[in-house]
Amino acid sequence: MNWAEEELLSDLDDQIKSGDILVEDKSDRYFSKLEASFSLDGSKIDWKQVPGAIFANADRDHFPDGCLKFFEQMCEQNRLKGKCIYVNDGAIECALIMPVAILASCLKSIVEYPEHHYVIAEDFSWVMAFTMEGHMDFGFKPGSRLLTGE
Repeated sequence: MNWAEEELLSDLDDQIKSGDILVEDKSDRYFSKLEASFSLDGSKIDWKQVPGAIFANADRDHFPDGCLKFFEQMCEQNRLKGKCIYVNDGAIECALIMPVAILASCLKSIVEYPEHHYVIAEDFSWVMAFTMEGHMDFGFKPGSRLLTGE
């Protein structure tokens, strides 16, 4: 475990101890399943291949606030509920599994680390990405939901 992971887990200690957040030591299996569910462009999701994907940019000076606002908007507009998985492609090797509502309460702390952050539905039907370049993206797995809003 490196300093970033230790610090993040320390920040989330109360939610981990209460059982609201489950920690898995490695995120590899989630990245493998993400790659199988969404087309990639290099090591990132190819958002052009995700029908109806939503794109936004966060003000770099207020990145955590922008991410939380985008997350809350996507959750509300798309009625995202249940458990989700948090992984990133950088120094933090663990995966965090928690209800969407719990992630909303700690997302600002999580995205402070300069990584590419991914929030994935437990069933991999949707994914949200927050990049260190300030991009915020959301989309449903192709074929997993009617794009008519039904």
